[in-house]
Amino acid sequence: MTTSEAEVELRLDKCCRKIEFKCAHSGKKVVDKVQCGKCLENFHPSCLSQAACRKDAICKHLQIEKMPLEQVTPYEELIIQYKIINIENEYLKKSLEECQKNNRLLRENNKLLNDKKSDKKLYNQAVQKNINTVPIRIRHTDNKSSELQPSKAIPTKPSQSQGNVNVKDINNSKKLTNCRK
Repeated sequence: MTTSEAEVELRLDKCCRKIEFKCAHSGKKVVDKVQCGKCLENFHPSCLSQAACRKDAICKHLQIEKMPLEQVTPYEELIIQYKIINIENEYLKKSLEECQKNNRLLRENNKLLNDKKSDKKLYNQAVQKNINTVPIRIRHTDNKSSELQPSKAIPTKPSQSQGNVNVKDINNSKKLTNCRK
């Protein structure tokens, strides 16, 4: 026999063997098995009652035949509960993603508002500086309250260099109008 034939024969032997169950309490092979209705583990009939009476027992083992109908959860119900839990998990994941998206959007909007607020503050400071530099005169009204009004700007004499530029500009504009005629 070759190695491949030996492997096939071993696989057939494993498949054809009778499935052996081990007792969850004693760990020995079980011939007459009793299955717990809650945890679905296999026991010897005497080991089932011994395992249920232990102080550190996680499951109070009951035989399937002796359990009341309310305590038995059929396989179909377990599948339905599993599907419900999966649907709830998906819903919670989607709502979490939506909340995170909304939080990102709110942070972005908050940043934009803070930028706008700082820009407005800088603008107001610049306007305040301009107002402080313009001379103000107080005008008294009939009801003796005062209103602040900016005074008319006093024209200053143009400097000599400004005057020359203006004269040159005027001469240039006259030449241009003469060319058109």
